[in-house]
Amino acid sequence: MPPPDPQRRPSRPLLWAFDLSALQRDYRSHVIMADALTGEECARVIALGEAALERRGLEGEAGDGVHPDIRRSTIAWLPPEDATRFLYRRIERIARSANQQFFGFSLVGMGEAVQFARYGGGGDHYGWHQDLGDGPPILRKLSVVIQLSDPADYEGGDLELRMSDQVSQARRARGAMIAFPSWQLHRVTPVTAGLRYSLACWISGEPFR
Repeated sequence: MPPPDPQRRPSRPLLWAFDLSALQRDYRSHVIMADALTGEECARVIALGEAALERRGLEGEAGDGVHPDIRRSTIAWLPPEDATRFLYRRIERIARSANQQFFGFSLVGMGEAVQFARYGGGGDHYGWHQDLGDGPPILRKLSVVIQLSDPADYEGGDLELRMSDQVSQARRARGAMIAFPSWQLHRVTPVTAGLRYSLACWISGEPFR
């Protein structure tokens, strides 16, 4: 059989031969918005979270079926209500802006309550994981974490994000909001002293296709 003629043009255009320029964005593995919450607002959210923990008796729990080798922390859910309305509005506004500028996902809104987490000294942590998976989490597209604690109040407890073999450490400043695609690997390193408080929530949309 003779070798293919390099000058011969294909009989039809390639399926993926189209212009990507209209879809381009300044993509980043994560985006940090400093001062998404004020110090006073962070303190207010911590008080709401601690009250929710006390009411529901969730001391020591980190989610149903989660092995403590993977995650050890204390969580409670903060549903949308009068006391948290400002929080949902703030998250939605900032996340929408970040998505439009950097990610361009087709989003519907916040389909789950905000999760409040307390990581105590002595090794509370959350190992490498993604936020989307089987069941309803498949609808998660954009993950949001808000740092509630003053970084001087705890040791360890760094939020880290992994892109291939590159690991980035998110900003620890109180009130900082970090947004990243829900497929992004991330973890919270062990807290060795003090208490680390944070929020996590997810912006949902149709499954990726």
